[in-house]
Amino acid sequence: MEAASSGASAYNPIRSLDQQYFEPVGTRLMLLIKANPNCCYKGGVEALIRASKGRQGVSMSNSMVAPPSTTSLTVDSSTSVEATPSGNTTVTSSNGGDDPFAFLGEPDPSSSSSLQPTSSVRSSVSTTPQASTNLTKTRPNKPGLGRMFTNLTKKATQSLETGMQQIAIRADGGKSPDQVILGIYDANSGALWNMTEYQTNPEQDTQRLKGINFHVPLEIPAGTPTNTAFSLKLWIKSGASTFLKSKHYLLGEATLHPSQLLASVPQPPMKPWMFSVPLNSQVVVDGKLHLCVAPDPKIAPELRPGWSLTDPARTAYTERRGLHRWPLDQSYHYGAAALVATERATESSVVLPVAAAFMALCNSACQISQNHCADLAAHLLHYRIDAPPDPSASFAKAKAKASIGMGYMLLNNATSQPLQQAMVTVNWQRPDSIFEVEIVKPTPVRVHPNAVQYTPILDQPFYPKLTSIKGALPAIQARYNQPNVTPPPYILGNLSINVALRTTKTATTGANPFDQVGPTSQAIQGEEEFGLAVFALDGYVNKPQEVLQVPVYHSKTKAPMGSIVIQLSIQVDPSATVDVPPISTSKDGLVSLVGLDTLMETSGAAPPIDYELPDASTYGSNQALQRRQAQLSTMGLFYTHPYMHQHFTQVRLPDARLLQQKAHAYSVALVADPETIVPSYEERAPSSFRPSSSRQAPLVASIPFNVHIQSLGLSKLPNGDPVGTFHNITCGAPADHARGFAEIYQGGPSGGLRRLEQKRLELQQQVADAQTHLILGVSNYFVTSRQTNPHIYHVPAHHSELMHLRWKVFQAIQNLHTVTWHCAMRRTNVFSQALGIAMSSLLASLSDVHKVGQKWPDLWVRHGYLVSYEGLLSAAGKELGMIEDASVGIAMLRMCSVQLIGDDGNGDATQTPTKTRVVIPHSPHLKWLQMEATGCGSKTQYKVTIGVDRAFYASNVPEPLRNGKMVRFYPLLFQVGVDIRQWGANTGMKASLQLKDNVASVAKAVRPDEVCGSTGNVENEFEDEDMSGIEDNDVLIALNYEALRKMNVYAHAISPLPTGAAGQGHPQLSGEELAVHPVLSSLHAHIVGSAGKMNHGILDEAAQVAQKLGGGGVVFCKSGKDRTAMHVTFKQAQYVHSYLRRVLKNPRDAVDITEDANRMRVYGTRLPICEKNVGQAKYAFNTLQVRFMPDALKPPINTLAGFLKGGDIFKKGGMES
Repeated sequence: MEAASSGASAYNPIRSLDQQYFEPVGTRLMLLIKANPNCCYKGGVEALIRASKGRQGVSMSNSMVAPPSTTSLTVDSSTSVEATPSGNTTVTSSNGGDDPFAFLGEPDPSSSSSLQPTSSVRSSVSTTPQASTNLTKTRPNKPGLGRMFTNLTKKATQSLETGMQQIAIRADGGKSPDQVILGIYDANSGALWNMTEYQTNPEQDTQRLKGINFHVPLEIPAGTPTNTAFSLKLWIKSGASTFLKSKHYLLGEATLHPSQLLASVPQPPMKPWMFSVPLNSQVVVDGKLHLCVAPDPKIAPELRPGWSLTDPARTAYTERRGLHRWPLDQSYHYGAAALVATERATESSVVLPVAAAFMALCNSACQISQNHCADLAAHLLHYRIDAPPDPSASFAKAKAKASIGMGYMLLNNATSQPLQQAMVTVNWQRPDSIFEVEIVKPTPVRVHPNAVQYTPILDQPFYPKLTSIKGALPAIQARYNQPNVTPPPYILGNLSINVALRTTKTATTGANPFDQVGPTSQAIQGEEEFGLAVFALDGYVNKPQEVLQVPVYHSKTKAPMGSIVIQLSIQVDPSATVDVPPISTSKDGLVSLVGLDTLMETSGAAPPIDYELPDASTYGSNQALQRRQAQLSTMGLFYTHPYMHQHFTQVRLPDARLLQQKAHAYSVALVADPETIVPSYEERAPSSFRPSSSRQAPLVASIPFNVHIQSLGLSKLPNGDPVGTFHNITCGAPADHARGFAEIYQGGPSGGLRRLEQKRLELQQQVADAQTHLILGVSNYFVTSRQTNPHIYHVPAHHSELMHLRWKVFQAIQNLHTVTWHCAMRRTNVFSQALGIAMSSLLASLSDVHKVGQKWPDLWVRHGYLVSYEGLLSAAGKELGMIEDASVGIAMLRMCSVQLIGDDGNGDATQTPTKTRVVIPHSPHLKWLQMEATGCGSKTQYKVTIGVDRAFYASNVPEPLRNGKMVRFYPLLFQVGVDIRQWGANTGMKASLQLKDNVASVAKAVRPDEVCGSTGNVENEFEDEDMSGIEDNDVLIALNYEALRKMNVYAHAISPLPTGAAGQGHPQLSGEELAVHPVLSSLHAHIVGSAGKMNHGILDEAAQVAQKLGGGGVVFCKSGKDRTAMHVTFKQAQYVHSYLRRVLKNPRDAVDITEDANRMRVYGTRLPICEKNVGQAKYAFNTLQVRFMPDALKPPINTLAGFLKGGDIFKKGGMES
């Protein structure tokens, strides 16, 4: 019996994209294979070796093939980690060899001895489904003793290896079962095409009677010539060779010709057909392989399991390359139940149209917000006293051009004490605000007892705006509203000149008080006296410039102190009016469109930014609020021009340009071919598939990334009749990765939307508190000051306490505005992603004939379509920000309803400010999508209308969804962290610090050979920015309780409990009237006990309940490719398990489910999805991370990227989990 030792990798069980896309796509044949009981070789490898001893020297030419080495998944429950001397990690049985695919893919030797194992031949890895080219080195024959010595050495080595194998088998004592595997080869070249998974060689007679069912089918590659013969080879290896290289022994082979298959191919629609072939063997008697030949499952037939309304038409893959990529697929055979499960991952045809429609709305809304902000900045500039009128502004004439020249202080009477100088400050008393504005800072002027020639020490320009009587303070309005008083067309306010006089005492008599005090003089500081001069500017408009002596009065005694000598000029255009164009509306602006209130609507702060002033009825009879509004209205504006100018130029204008670019690029991508075709993981242009490696690209940030409709269709043999369909959407986290999660402004808030919107509420309270403190401060000032001077109507500019209180209001309001705009922009991206995902889920559920047949659409119309998002992010670092973004974006789906109508024939893209229609290219039945928004702020509602092909609409759209009926979304978010970061968060410590402290001890528990391809220090592998930052484990508990409450309400709505039984024997949710619905009992128990735990059971239960309630499921993690793959494959395995349990009446245990899930993780669609995203068919975990994951989600060890920091997979963004 010939054996083969391990060699270099020549075959990889992980299907690559090249294999998935091998042309002509869709022309493969799938071979589902079961070996009959006679193929179960009794005694296994040990019996083969013993039996072969009597047949030494018998030539078995062309019956054995030296198998190559590669990695595979062992579905045996004794799976363990083993590493080869070269460092490659594989999975074998507990006593298995180092490489389970050592025997596949090499040519048959021309001759061999039945007992002498041949050395493996090193081959290159194939990049297509066809076998790789064998690179066998041909050596010249060695003459004489050299050749004899080589042969003797080879025979001795092989004999020693065989002896060691026998020793290992005896030592194992039958604990580790042997394993068999089947490969398909080109019969002419011996090149390997593909192979099944390993299966245990049954030892018990009762087990052998069942034969061997291979779950993973073999494939006849696309484009295989009909004259190509192929062979099926059945191999066996010992499970006891833990410390030896794996040796595989050929049990037999069967040769077939494609023409034999094609001759019996049924006419379309193709269905599976079955036949048997004998196994040619010298050791197996009457062996047979039962084959079920199935047509290529790449494209799901319409209205069959796995098909969805979101599936692109076949033309999308052939005519519009780059817009869509072919589906990924894999089938599995469950022979005992005559069941075939076909797994597919198909891109959605609606995610890009949804993003294009919403971006068009956002672009229109942002243009409104941009114009609104530009007007505000112009008005704030007009409001400034130090800003000259802008000649280009329409209200340039509504400002005066003035200047004040400062001369000297003239005293009425010489004081008894000498005076050095006076400090003079000039302020403008605005007619529309109680707060003075400083024009001239404290400036020293000379003091003269007698008039002298005017010599200005400064000439300060200023530009007061013209104010109407209607816009003035109430006291000023009252002054002009007297009988027989004709109000002027405008007023300019007053100038307030403050004078501080300081006296000095000196020992030198007769000295000039304005001369510098000499060294013999002894100056003694005297007291300060304050004076005030106030006069109206209106009387000096357009008057010749002249020198004025303005009377100054003592601040306390009100006695005349003298005069301040100034020169004043005020020029106003004779045609000037106070008419200033109103600030452009913010109605239908971006903040309102995305469902946000500014939280300033009733604050009384002027000017209103990004909202319209509420109607007076808003305040109702609330006199306290009305009084507060009146008080704040006297305090002027609470935004500064520098802030608004900076916000407009550095924030709003770039954001508006980006939204404009997105709207244009997305609409173009729907109708035009891409300029270049690049690998999917390098794609940065708008497309239906956005790779996770593009998360930081702003242009595509509104398109959900790595979205696939992950389906599992079950069909019954022999006719392929459908018996069940499982749909899930898998994707990356719907979050604004491009904006990041850092501080919005220095010292400001950070994180995602949930945290930021909570911060908005805090800032709203800060604004209210700051306003209250300012109102109280101003009130106290006026009460005190007016006791001595009843004519005080303004707060002096030098009142530092009140100015500080006022500035705190400015800061709070501007901070709130900054965070609000940031949240609005984040919502554009997050909601656009969440909506595209939810639309894909709804349309996939509408395509499920089983759900439609169970009348779920009628319940969706009445109660909403339940879409359950299952997140696998950790509540730490950036992933906490992603959770916070996703929770808000998903909650926004409650604002959206969907309507299906027959195509009206007007599929051209159209747009209005509140309505946008875009085409859905290359969809067989969906023609266009229209999105419109109604309402304002938090009352905004979205309506998505989809035009469906009329024939399909009439025949396949469920009756409850016709005639304009709408389905609103009922979204839920369950969230559980399942990786090492969540473990760190659960300990109550910062994950980064804890890892640094504990990783050394943890690493000791990991064998060095488990650290796949490690190239660096283990301690340094976790020094990543993603491991640091805020942790908030409570957010997971809060989110899960929120989702539980909503799901409980939904369950009671669609399945009410009998009267009187609603609260009997069922737990009560805290603060809720409804008892926990029985269908949620297990989920409730998981959530209640989840504090501080990594409880994957929450997601497991939530998914099952959502399915029972007719809802759709969405699975996401950071990238949508790693943790998502682990969870969705587990769900698929559970779905198969539930069917087999019903059919076979024999419940399968958790080990069976995990084995099925692991088989899908290795052979299914998820590793090609990794390659689509980052260019590497590996899961972005390492063995240390895997140790902290729930058992149900641990990936096979041979599929891990490992610690390849700095390697190729990291350069392409691969290590994301």
